[in-house]
Amino acid sequence: MTKKFKLPELVVVTWIDASHEFGWMDGNDDVDADPPVCLSTGWLLKQTKTAVKLCQTIAADNHAQTLTIPKGMIKGIQSLRPAMEFHEEGKR
Repeated sequence: MTKKFKLPELVVVTWIDASHEFGWMDGNDDVDADPPVCLSTGWLLKQTKTAVKLCQTIAADNHAQTLTIPKGMIKGIQSLRPAMEFHEEGKR
């Protein structure tokens, strides 16, 4: 039996991440304060006023490897593919 389900939109999110250094650092004058810019790709599970939730792996009844990014950290979201129907056996 073929199971059909709607795939969410596939996106790339450009966002600013926090960073952390461990231990004592020499000097206080030449400290790089720029946070890293990240790119994350995934299936767009949910978008609210405050956050975006992506997942790496998706199936008809579940998903795995989620990432929730606060909206204040997001610089852009680019669609790679719009939402579409998927047949579980791999045919569209």
